[in-house]
Amino acid sequence: MALGVRVTATPMRLVSKSRAAHSQTNGMTVTAERHIVPAPSSGMARDAMSELARDAAAEHAATWQPFALENGARIELRISHTLDAAGLAMIATLREGPPRTLFSSPEWIEAWLGRGDLARAGTPVLIFARDDEGVPAFVLPLFLRRTGGASVLTWLGEETFAVQFPPCAKAMREALTSSDIERLFAMLRSLLDGGFDAVRLRNQPKNWAGASNPFAAGANDAAPNGNFERALESDYAALYESTFTSRERRNHARQRRRLHEAGSIDVSIAETDAEREEILAAFFAFKTAQLEQIGAANPFACSELRTFYRRGLASLPQTPTMGPVCAGLRVDGVLVATLLGVRDGERFTTLMSAITLDDVARTSPGQQLLEHVMADLCARDVRVFDFGPGASQQKLRWNMAPVTLYDRTYIFHPRAWPVVLWGRATSGLVRRLKNNPTLFRTLSSLRARVMGRSRPKT
Repeated sequence: MALGVRVTATPMRLVSKSRAAHSQTNGMTVTAERHIVPAPSSGMARDAMSELARDAAAEHAATWQPFALENGARIELRISHTLDAAGLAMIATLREGPPRTLFSSPEWIEAWLGRGDLARAGTPVLIFARDDEGVPAFVLPLFLRRTGGASVLTWLGEETFAVQFPPCAKAMREALTSSDIERLFAMLRSLLDGGFDAVRLRNQPKNWAGASNPFAAGANDAAPNGNFERALESDYAALYESTFTSRERRNHARQRRRLHEAGSIDVSIAETDAEREEILAAFFAFKTAQLEQIGAANPFACSELRTFYRRGLASLPQTPTMGPVCAGLRVDGVLVATLLGVRDGERFTTLMSAITLDDVARTSPGQQLLEHVMADLCARDVRVFDFGPGASQQKLRWNMAPVTLYDRTYIFHPRAWPVVLWGRATSGLVRRLKNNPTLFRTLSSLRARVMGRSRPKT
């Protein structure tokens, strides 16, 4: 399924390029063409000239700009606000080898760009880089937004809190330095219409799947949530027995008996669009009820976000080793637990999970669905189960240590400091709360009572 908007070439219109603006950016000379248009004489003329200027700026932004790395290597950069066939091909080429994250897949980027409410939030800024032989070097899917009176460049789709590791060639991961990246953003600031005040790259691992991440180099601000993953084995039974104590296994067996007493049990993974849609709809309903119960904001109330997940999952390639995994557990034909994720080779990445708030929730249907899915993945040669960012009792039960994620910030204008300092303060507070489960549960309970709702079931 093709999503998003295809870019087409914009013809030149009455634009003079006779003058050039030269500026010094971090010791590097940046040359940018200046487009000159005559002063409009009427409102209609002003509108026409404004459109002409926008077209000229868009065309200039789409050209390749030279950039030199500290080691002497030269690359070229192109800025785009849409994703064309050439851009898709670059992303696909860079993702042929590890490391790969769902965030960096062309299908996921297209699905996010296809959101109908995107223009109200800001502007996509896609940075494509190639080496001097035209070989793809890296792609940065970014988003320019206004926040707290400052314009900030962030990852595209950072709201999903996914692990962020942009598509980047091995040679470029080894060559790029923190200084290179800061100069690169300074150059982009001079080329983008209106520039930006800061760059904030959140939720990045310094290493992922054995590869270093240059875009997290120098980052010292730990993100509020770490990412949890578990190595799998071909023998799920042995994995399960080595993970849980005999007492824990007896408790699980008791919960399974109670679940079977509630009715006929069926666990399945969606194979058709209709089955996937049924599980997605149940997930949205379960999650909405859970968030309402604790008095928390519900991001899934946004229809565009729900559409994004539907489109994103539907557009992913479906092969024996890749594709969406939408699993559900039913009691007497009624869905009571859902788990959604994506398989990519030997890695499975969890997107979302939720269970019903009905009485059957006391039998831990979510844990039992997870066991079924994990056993199925072990049998299909998946070797890493990525639970995603954020600690939870379910993850901790599997004896997983988090991979620390980092936020990297570059400040180019003083007006960005209040936004940056506030972000660091709130991230630090959330991180401390989540590292103290007792305090976190207490505050959650207090919030639920303040909102006039009962404490969530556990």
